[in-house]
Amino acid sequence: QKYVGNYPELVFAISTNGKLEDFNDALVREMRLRPIHVPPPTLKEKVRLWKLYIGKSGILKDLTEDQYVVLAKSMPKAAQGAAVETIPDQYLDRLRLQKHERGRKDGGGTEDNIVSDLIMAPLPTRKDVEGEITFASFLEFVKNFDYSKSVKEGDGKSQSMGFK
Repeated sequence: QKYVGNYPELVFAISTNGKLEDFNDALVREMRLRPIHVPPPTLKEKVRLWKLYIGKSGILKDLTEDQYVVLAKSMPKAAQGAAVETIPDQYLDRLRLQKHERGRKDGGGTEDNIVSDLIMAPLPTRKDVEGEITFASFLEFVKNFDYSKSVKEGDGKSQSMGFK
């Protein structure tokens, strides 16, 4: 039986770059690198990703299978699975910022003193916003999430993930 360790001249390179044209021509010439296409996750795989990352974040408990399917279907078909990992934390951050903004407005805060407001009144904690977490608001966040990092736009350029 042969092992990779028996071939010291053999080098493996793995990249999630996604675009062959971004590699140096010397690297991609014949017999050097062979591109392997990894398609976007299927609906079933997206459901599994939602279960994993919602479970890890602990933000929504006792979701039904149908709710996971709704979340998976709300993503663009070409969206990569990496987005699912970041969405629960970004959703929590959004809720915390919204709660802080409401507190600033109620307390007379202005745009001019946002930095001093953050020092005087730190962002609410996760526990502070747990009562505001609902499936409906999370689904709305997912639907409005900017998947452009994992979905190529018309010009072929990618941009950062985040809320629109």
